[in-house]
Amino acid sequence: MAMGRTTQFTLDEVAKHADKDSCWLVIDGKVYAVEKFLNEHPGGEDVLLETAGRDATREFEDVGHSKSAREQLKEFYIGDVREPTAEELAAKRAVQASAAAERRDGDGVRANGLGKERLFAGGAFGAEPLSGGSSTWTLLKRLFVPVCIAVLVYLVREYSKQVQTGG
Repeated sequence: MAMGRTTQFTLDEVAKHADKDSCWLVIDGKVYAVEKFLNEHPGGEDVLLETAGRDATREFEDVGHSKSAREQLKEFYIGDVREPTAEELAAKRAVQASAAAERRDGDGVRANGLGKERLFAGGAFGAEPLSGGSSTWTLLKRLFVPVCIAVLVYLVREYSKQVQTGG
C-alpha cells in the first residue's frame, strides 16, 4: 500500500468480502485482504473463511499468533476501518425498513425465512397483530402485562393456601 492517505472501509463494506474470491478480515481496526493466503494458512482456509467479512480480532488473538505471523499479516493490509457517515447510516436504515416492509403483509403475518409466523401479543383471543411501527414500550406492555397478571394470580393463590392451612 502506498504511503500517504490510508484507504478506509466501513464494516458494511468489509462484510461484502466474505468468500474465497474476496476474503477480507478486520484485526485491530485494520482491514486485510487474505484471499491469496487462504491455501497457505497453517490452520486451513476454513479458519479464515469463518471470520471473513467481519472483525476477527478476538479469534486472531485467541490463537496466539507468532511474531512472524503478525509480520506476514502486514503484506495483506489494505486499509483501516472507519465509522459510517450519517448518510450511510440513513441509507442502511432505509434499506432495512424497506426489506422489513416486504417481509410483512397486512394481516400480521411475517415471513421469517422458514415460513410464516403470526405476530400476536399475549396470545389472547381477539388480540391485535403487532404492527411494525409499534414502539418498544408498547410491545413490552403487551407482552409483560399478561405475564405480570399471571404471576400475581399465582402469588395470591399461594398466599390463600397458606392462610387456609394456618402456615
